[in-house]
Amino acid sequence: MSRYIEWAKREIEYAKLQEYNETKDIQDEGKRKAEDVLNLYCDSVYDSALELLEKFAEQDHSGMSAGLTLRIFNRLAKWKPLTPLTGDENEWNCDPNLFDQNLRDSRVFRKQQEDGSYKYSFNDIFIITNSDEVWEKYPPYGDPRSLDDDHPSVKRYFDMWQELKEKLESQITFPYVPKSYKYRWDFATETFVKESEEKGEMTPKEALHTIYKPIDYEVAILDIDLDVSVEDKVYKVLYKALVELEELKRVVKRYFDMEEKPCELHEVEEFYDLRDKLMKVGKEE
Repeated sequence: MSRYIEWAKREIEYAKLQEYNETKDIQDEGKRKAEDVLNLYCDSVYDSALELLEKFAEQDHSGMSAGLTLRIFNRLAKWKPLTPLTGDENEWNCDPNLFDQNLRDSRVFRKQQEDGSYKYSFNDIFIITNSDEVWEKYPPYGDPRSLDDDHPSVKRYFDMWQELKEKLESQITFPYVPKSYKYRWDFATETFVKESEEKGEMTPKEALHTIYKPIDYEVAILDIDLDVSVEDKVYKVLYKALVELEELKRVVKRYFDMEEKPCELHEVEEFYDLRDKLMKVGKEE
């Protein structure tokens, strides 16, 4: 068993133990039984995560490929497409009586208008970060099932919600990368205030391009290729030396940039460690 899996198992045991400790002192029998059921459910979730992690560990990733793999897995696990939606006809599940639903992202819909054009919508385009607070402060106060539509503030809230949602959806064009915008309701001004928007993610190739951009692509391909011929090994060593040299330059700059911030001890050690590695590479090749 790898140290990675051993560590993960210990963390899961700590988490399960914490759940047990939080439950054992509950005096109310009914509540304690309910918490025990939740603990069993959480235990199964932890075990499922460990099962995935064990498979992930078997793949023997590098730091770079691990990050790229997790990024792809997270999107696919959430039913999020990896590339922009094209809007082509073969992407839609068409229904003449209802909205057409996108087959690649089920959160995206379209509705044909009388003039033949389409109006697009995205269920998660607009997220209200303090919606719970709205239910608490507006009548009937604390009821999560409804709001009093006749109340002036509630009416304005829904009017502003609809107006902002329509504005955001009117900007949908293809190719389209569905992304969410987060707003909070400001009770003082009775308007929505933008907090953030979901950032687009790079594809694996785009991420690799940012890494290998300063270096010859042929050398980069050699580094990625697992079946490099013997005569190409020198180029692999050269590439690695170039990467370490770039890192060394950053450490050196940091080492002498004393005015900005004093250099830490570990950075001095990194400086000499990288220097020794480069000297070793030069002697071997």
